Amino acid sequence: TPEMLIRWVPGAVFAVALLIIYHYISHYLLMPAVLTIGIGLFYVVAFFNGVSVSELESGGYLLGPFPEEGLFTGLPGQYLSTFDWNLFWVTLPAIGTMMILNAISVLFNYSGLELIIKQDVDLDRELKMTGFSNMLAGLGGTPPGYLTLSETSMAYNIGARSRLSSIVVVLLCAFTLFFGANVLSIFPKVILGGLLLNLGLSFLEEWLYDTWEKLTRNDYFVIVIILFVIAAVGFLEGIVIGLLMSIVLFVLSYSKVEVVKHELSGTTFHSNVERSEYLKRIIADHGEKISILPLQGFIFFGTANRLLDKVKERVENEEASHLKYLIFDFRHVTGLDSSTINSFNKLRIMAKNHGFKVVFCSLNQDMTNQLRTGGLLPDEGGVFVEFDDLDHGLERCEDELIEQYKRLDEELPDSKKADSFKDQFPGIAEFFEEKLVDGNTSIIEQGKDPGGIYFIDSGRITVRLDIGTGEGIRLKSLGAGTVVGEVSLYLGSKASASVLTKTDCVIYFLSKDNFQKLNLESPGKAAELHTYIIKLLSDRLAKSNATIQALMR
Repeated sequence: TPEMLIRWVPGAVFAVALLIIYHYISHYLLMPAVLTIGIGLFYVVAFFNGVSVSELESGGYLLGPFPEEGLFTGLPGQYLSTFDWNLFWVTLPAIGTMMILNAISVLFNYSGLELIIKQDVDLDRELKMTGFSNMLAGLGGTPPGYLTLSETSMAYNIGARSRLSSIVVVLLCAFTLFFGANVLSIFPKVILGGLLLNLGLSFLEEWLYDTWEKLTRNDYFVIVIILFVIAAVGFLEGIVIGLLMSIVLFVLSYSKVEVVKHELSGTTFHSNVERSEYLKRIIADHGEKISILPLQGFIFFGTANRLLDKVKERVENEEASHLKYLIFDFRHVTGLDSSTINSFNKLRIMAKNHGFKVVFCSLNQDMTNQLRTGGLLPDEGGVFVEFDDLDHGLERCEDELIEQYKRLDEELPDSKKADSFKDQFPGIAEFFEEKLVDGNTSIIEQGKDPGGIYFIDSGRITVRLDIGTGEGIRLKSLGAGTVVGEVSLYLGSKASASVLTKTDCVIYFLSKDNFQKLNLESPGKAAELHTYIIKLLSDRLAKSNATIQALMR
C-alpha cells in the first residue's frame, strides 16, 4: 500500500545511500553527520506536510512513547521470596541450551571480528572478560550478553575504534535506565530501520558479492544455503545447516588428500645398515620387491579405501617386480578411524592371496590398541608384522631378502662374494691388528679419538648417537666388509658418535701410526686403501642423494 511504501522506502534509500557513501568516504564523524542530516530531513518533510510530532508519534513513525520514569526497578534479589522455583526447574534445559549457544556464539562472533578488523584477537582474554562482565551484569538481573558483531562492525566501519565509543554507549544506556528514555522518543523509526538495513546490506555485500571471486564454488554454495535457511527458518537453523554442510564438504575434500606421503622402494631407500658390496648388490637387484609407504594425516574410511586401491594397483602391476614386503610408516599419522580396520582386513586377504607381508612401523599406543582390538595384531598368520620404527622394520625385510637370494647365489665364485678385508688387501695385512671383540662392547666412544680405522671382518656393530639422557639414537648398523673411524682419521677430529659391537666380531684395526707407516713404506698399497675408502664415502653420498631424490618425487 502507499502507506507502507512511505514507511519503508525512505529507510531503504537511506541504507543504500549510506552504503555508497562509505565506499568513498571513511571518517569517524561521517555517521553522526549522516544521522543529523537524515533526522533533519525527516522533520523538514514532516513540517512542510503539516504533520506534528504528536501525529508522527501516534502514527508509529517515532520510537516513542517511553515511560517517563527510569527503567531500573531495583536489584533482582528482592524478588527471590516470590520466585516460582517450579518454573525454574521446568525451564532449566532451555537455560542450559542457551548457555551452550551463547558460548558458541561468543567464539563465532570473535572469529568474525578478526575478519572484520583484520587482526588477531586474544580469545582467552576476551572469554575471561565476557565471563566477568556477565557475572557483574547478572547481579542487576540482565540476560546473558556477549560481543555483538553487528554493532561492533558498525562502530568499526564508521571509524569509532576507541574505547570512547563504548563509554558513550554505557552512559546513554545508564541515563535511559535511571532517568527514562523520553529523549529517544523523537528518533525516527525510518532512520533506525535504515541503519539496520544498511548493516544487513553490508554483510550481504561482503559475503555474497566480495566472496564470489575469493571462495570455491562449493564454499560459496554453503554461504548461499545458510542465507536462505536463516531467512526462511531461523538463525540457529542456518548455523546448524551450515555446520553440517561444511562437515560433509570437509570429509569429501579430506578423502581426496593423499594419505601416502612418498612412494619408495627398497632400491632407492635403505635402512641404516651398511653392508658389504656383495649384499648391496643383492638389495640393488631385488629391492623393488620392498614397497615403502610413509603415511600422513588422519586415516579414515575415505583415505583408507584410497590406500587400499593404491596397494592393489601396485600388486597387480605386471611390469613391476613381485611384491614381497609392504611397509607402512605411521610416524606422521595422527590417528585411525575405527572403519579403517575393515580396510586392513581386506589388505590381509590380499596379502595372503599374493604372498607378501605387511609391516607396520612407528605405531603409537592408541593405534596399536585399535589394531589389537580389531584382531589385526598380533597376527598368527604372520602376514602383519609390527616394528617400533621404519629403520628396524626395513632392516628385517632387507635381511630376509638377502638370506633368500644368498642361497640362490651359492654357486657364485667366492671372489664375487668375498667380504673379508684380508681378501681385498692381501699385501698389507702386517699393518693391521686383528681383534676378537665380544658382543655389546664399546670400541669407539663419542667425543674421543678413535685412534685409527676399524675394518669389520665378521659380525655386526652399531653406531649410536648419545643424546645425554642415558639413551642413544641408532644412526647406523654395519656388518662384514664395512669400515668405521675413517672420517675422524682423515679429518683429525673426535668421534661424532659411539660404536658398539652388536655381536661377537672379528675386527682389523689400523692405528694412526701404522697408517702413517703404510703411506711411507708402501705408497702403492696405501693408494689402493685410499681409493677403497674414497669409493666407500662416495657410495654413502650417492645413497644419501638417491634417498633425497626419492623423497622429493
